[in-house]
Amino acid sequence: MEFDALINYTICPNGPVLVSASSGNKLHPEMPDRTFLKSCDNGVEKYVIPGSSLKGVIRHYLYKKQSDDLVDSLFGYSNKNKKENRKSRVSIYDAFADMDTIETTVRYSTAIGSVSQSAKRGSLNQCEAVIKGSFNGTMRLHSVSEVEIAMILSALNAMNSGEICVGGRISRGFGRISVNQFEMIVTRGYNADLTPNIIGRYISIDEALAKTTNQ
Repeated sequence: MEFDALINYTICPNGPVLVSASSGNKLHPEMPDRTFLKSCDNGVEKYVIPGSSLKGVIRHYLYKKQSDDLVDSLFGYSNKNKKENRKSRVSIYDAFADMDTIETTVRYSTAIGSVSQSAKRGSLNQCEAVIKGSFNGTMRLHSVSEVEIAMILSALNAMNSGEICVGGRISRGFGRISVNQFEMIVTRGYNADLTPNIIGRYISIDEALAKTTNQ
């Protein structure tokens, strides 16, 4: 049996989170070397955690927990040798910050020489990290089974436990987050008036996970 699901949530940092822009700020010496990534949301520039980044860390986590075939079936793949392609059934959208809640800090780091085990000269750099606030995210699951819904929910739980971190400098303790204000609406088919047929609404990951694993 196949379902569709809409999941809304917020991502909140548990410590510094760094999702840096690809280009530095060498032409603007008054700014940190790396600043948090920004993008436009309805014409307003905001900090953003790209949906592609979230999708990547979730997929990587699930590869360690599930068979490659099961993960590839859910997230899609392209096999150039066999000329096969499968479209992803997981859509994860950019998570934009509620800018009124955001607090940032500037962290400093240096590169360590492999031989001298001391700081390399001229390697001091600054990065802007978000330490507090919320990012509003959405994902959609298309034509998925209860097992596949449970896979995604387990990954969200792994974010809360610290198994999945987001962004850069994870080895230095960055990237720990929690998933809050969770809501999942599960639908199957359509009603006579063509509105989605809602068969479940859940307001916690544990509640949703218990339902999908106990069917």
